[in-house]
Amino acid sequence: MPLDRLDEVEQLIVRLRQAGARGTSDTLTNAFGMQFNPEIPSRDVALLTAVLKSFLCLYEWLFKRARIDLARRVTLFAEPFPKDYVLKVVDPEYWPDQDQLIEDYLKFNPTRNRALDLLPLFKYLDAPRVARKTQDVLIKARPTWHYRLPNCEIDQPGWGLFKAWNDWVEVEQLAADRERLNDCCRAYQQFLARPLDRWFGDWAARLSTDWVQRF
Repeated sequence: MPLDRLDEVEQLIVRLRQAGARGTSDTLTNAFGMQFNPEIPSRDVALLTAVLKSFLCLYEWLFKRARIDLARRVTLFAEPFPKDYVLKVVDPEYWPDQDQLIEDYLKFNPTRNRALDLLPLFKYLDAPRVARKTQDVLIKARPTWHYRLPNCEIDQPGWGLFKAWNDWVEVEQLAADRERLNDCCRAYQQFLARPLDRWFGDWAARLSTDWVQRF
């Protein structure tokens, strides 16, 4: 859908709620997620890498705001990325070509079970390379970021797509500012390298103070 039609989605959410739709927290077994697929503006590998870096840096903030339901944590539909992969990608010197970007992703993430599932995008960009690593028939090629972290709270008044969408915009805004992105990556690298920071620190709070622009 084009951006100027997103208000129709919000209207549909209201009508579904009025019709009795139920969300993630309605019962303990509702592992419902709200997913959307923002289209990539271009195939430029530097742009794609920047968005991935930004998402990895902001993940803890996004996760905290999403308040992921226990049912979704147990069913493993939107796992975080492995720490070794995060450290590799957030390195300010990491700016691979497309082949290397996809190879690195497949090495650490040969699964759809990620909060930001890049397999559909990478299948769109290079289907044979993805097929050599996974034959999952549910991976559908498309030129989008498959964002699957948020809960679906459609039964709650005031809930809508706009909540998660506005958080996603923060990812794109950080990705668009290369200097700010590199500074954030460097700070996150340092945070992850210090055990005391990882155990007792609050990276999400630091993001809210230093790196997220809206709050």
